Amino acid sequence: IWIGGNSRSGRRRVARLAQGWTPLLLDEHTANTTRTPPLTTPAELATAIADLHELAEEAGRDPAAIEVQVQSPQSAFLTDDTMSSEQHRDHLGQLAEAGVTSFVVQVPADDVEHARDGLHRYAADFGTYVG
Repeated sequence: IWIGGNSRSGRRRVARLAQGWTPLLLDEHTANTTRTPPLTTPAELATAIADLHELAEEAGRDPAAIEVQVQSPQSAFLTDDTMSSEQHRDHLGQLAEAGVTSFVVQVPADDVEHARDGLHRYAADFGTYVG
């Protein structure tokens, strides 16, 4: 079971019973649209992950057993030509330091071959960050 959303009550549910948490790193406007509290920076996400780990310990669970998969604006790296590899690599490093265990990547959706090629290119360029 994976539970999404940025709220503390969501993290509390994850700490008690889920395999993973899927927060969204997004701005305040988008958070209002999705009706979840904003997590706008990797530092804020790190604080939320630390809270999740504390809640897991209180529930008698090993925090390391809970995976954290995040989606952020950088998830569009393969489809947005304005993002540089250096910025993306830095973003992935910040997420890893925050405690993220996996990252959502949006692949080109116009063609199966483009999607496959995008994933191969992504793995070649950023595979060391993928857990």
